[in-house]
Amino acid sequence: MGNESELASEEFLETAKYFRENVELVSYTEYNENHCEIVEAGMDSITSYYQSSNIDEKRALLFCIERYIDPYYKNDLPHMENIVKWLEQEFYRAKNNQIKEDIFDLLQYVDVDLPGYELDDNGVLILKKWWQFWK
Repeated sequence: MGNESELASEEFLETAKYFRENVELVSYTEYNENHCEIVEAGMDSITSYYQSSNIDEKRALLFCIERYIDPYYKNDLPHMENIVKWLEQEFYRAKNNQIKEDIFDLLQYVDVDLPGYELDDNGVLILKKWWQFWK
């Protein structure tokens, strides 16, 4: 009987190890009216807030920007061109993969090409292999 219990424990530990190594947790991001006011206020507000925020708040601000950059919502801003330029610069500066992926997704709305990067079949941002650059 002790043997069955040991096998069950080993199986549980192997399953837990598999999930730790292979399953990525889903993150949840939301924005509020404060984020919208920041985006509507212009680039000084956006960059100031972004630079002083933690990753969750940066992602919330980026998620809010989608409300304005996605043509479906028809929320044009007079400073949208500046936002797009800033997003492109911030993409290359970002060290966090989630932030990089969020910015990559936003730039797809305005057809900005980020040479060397693409989404794989799972929607994960990857750096292209050198031979893929000639496609």
